[in-house]
Formats: sequence, structure tokens, C-alpha cells
Amino acid sequence: MALEVDDLEFQTLSILNRAQEPVGSGWLSEQLRQEGRPVSEATAGRLLRDLDHKGYTEKTGYRGRTLTGTGLRHLEELRVERSRLFRGHELLKALRVGDMQQLVQVLVARRAIEREISRLAAIKVSDGELAGIREIVTFYAQAQTASETAEWDFRFHRMLSRIAGNKVLDATTELIHQEAQQVPIPAYIAKKIKAAVVEDHWQIVTALETRDPNLAEEAMVHHINAIIEGVTTYWDEAEPGDSSQPPGKEARSDSEVAPAIEAAGARRT
Repeated sequence: MALEVDDLEFQTLSILNRAQEPVGSGWLSEQLRQEGRPVSEATAGRLLRDLDHKGYTEKTGYRGRTLTGTGLRHLEELRVERSRLFRGHELLKALRVGDMQQLVQVLVARRAIEREISRLAAIKVSDGELAGIREIVTFYAQAQTASETAEWDFRFHRMLSRIAGNKVLDATTELIHQEAQQVPIPAYIAKKIKAAVVEDHWQIVTALETRDPNLAEEAMVHHINAIIEGVTTYWDEAEPGDSSQPPGKEARSDSEVAPAIEAAGARRT
């Protein structure tokens, strides 16, 4: 309901901003109806009084309402917020994998983001975080099912992002990985490249241990490139619908992970 009210408020403020003269409740009701939001004249009057109370509009005698400076600023804020929401929606649509080309595009985006995350992580990583990420790689290597493997891979990359400590990169990485989990790399491909991924993960850990940002970036780029190569090589061999997570043992819960992981996984303060 809150989103509907905000949208109606945006439409009303936009109408007032476009108007060449003060707006009354009858005219506003008609304009909203033309824009697909039918409201009665009485409802339009209550809406205008609410905007008066907020300081966004003001009466001009008996002629109607006009926008105040505060109302104009609020309208611009709503425009910016709606633009952000639209771009976020478009990003989510782009992340929804439907074929090999879309999956490769997502991986290319990950490569651009996670190479910088790896650099930052190499600079900031603590000994405790290193212990935690080693545990995660070990659990990944031991995973038996596709869902378990995907879960530990997600934890590995998420922990790197948390170690890096950049809120924008962290939020972007979280979004990409959460969406990717809905349609993961086909199980057949994940199985074919798992040994190489385990080795790549250990190479990234080694780079973190040396605190060398260049080496960490190089290791991450190699890792994502190898996944892209695996996807393009084996895609046609995967069965239709193979991306769904098969039945089997669920990934270990957080309570079963070594305490080092819980300590290392917390955000840096």
C-alpha cells in the first residue's frame, strides 16, 4: 500500500508541476483518471489537503493549489528514487539467466567486480579471516551435491566481498550471487569444472596469504575466465533443465561450520 500512495503522490505532484494555473480537486481528479488512476473529486481534495499539510502545496485563494519550493524539491527526489528503482529492476532482469550468452554476460560482470574485491581483500584480510576462508574452500572441495557445492562457492565469494569492506561492491556482489543462485550453472558443467575451481580457490587463498593485491586480482580473473571457458565448452552437453538443484543432502548449516568461519565472516568494523 505504501508504494501505491507514493506513486499517487508522485503523479499528483507531477500534474501540479505541469499545470499552467492553480489546480482544484475536480481538475486533479480528471487528470488522474486520464493517467489511469481514477479517484473521486472528494479523494482528490483529501490528497491536496494532505500535500498542504506536508508543505508541498499551498492554496492560491479559491483558485486551487500550486507547488511550493519544498514540493518541487520533493518531486525531484521522487523522480530520482523512481529512476533508481527502474534501473534496479532492469539489473535484476539482466541477471536472470536464460541461456548461455546471458550466463556468460553475468560472469563477465562478476569478473569486473570481483577482481577489485580480491585486491581489497588481499590488503585488508586478517589471520582469522584467512582461517575462515580456508575452511570454506575445504568444505567446497568435500561437497557431494550440486546444491551443496553451489552454497559453499557462494560463501567463498561472499566472504571475500565482506573482507574487502566496500559497501557498494559488497551490495552488488550480493545481488549478483543471490540472483545467480536462482538459476545456477548447470549441474553437469559445475561437476566438470569443480576440480579446477577448487584449485582456483586455493590460488586465491594463497594470494591473500601473501597480501599481494596484484596476485589476488590475477588469481580471481583466472578463476572467472576458467568458469566462462567451462560454460562455453560444456553448455551443449548439459541436459535441458540441468540448472535446477538436484535432491540430496543440504549444505551444512552455519552452526556446523567451524567457529573460525563465523568470526571471519563478520563485517570489518
